[in-house]
Amino acid sequence: MASFASSVDEVKGKVALVTGAASGIGRVVAELLHARGAKVVAEDIDPAVKELERDGLVSLKADVTADGSAENAVALAVDTFGTLDVLVNNAGRIIYKDLVDMTREDWNWQMETNVTGAFLHSREAAKVMMAKKSGAIVNIDS
Repeated sequence: MASFASSVDEVKGKVALVTGAASGIGRVVAELLHARGAKVVAEDIDPAVKELERDGLVSLKADVTADGSAENAVALAVDTFGTLDVLVNNAGRIIYKDLVDMTREDWNWQMETNVTGAFLHSREAAKVMMAKKSGAIVNIDS
């Protein structure tokens, strides 16, 4: 069993990409990874993601569902920090409506972010990770 000290250092020197990083769980994950020694790309549609910027932590304002956003995010990690070791798919949307009141447009809007955005980012991250035969993808759902 790993000691607490080794688990704290587990991400030291790694490069991570966190989607949905402007607030909530995503922000905490990005800040914790950075505090534990990882280089981080924080991505969010919310311009508040820029508040996270500091040495070793860069931001990208992007919509995870948009064509090219996953490619741009992974390229930013590789171009800035040399690789990508960890992807945290955290971006998500929720619609506060009763099921019977939801439209198909509501459903598609939510699924585009929660599922398609995670797929697109996983696909692009996997290209880097497979080439180096290592990496981790974490999907957060609520």
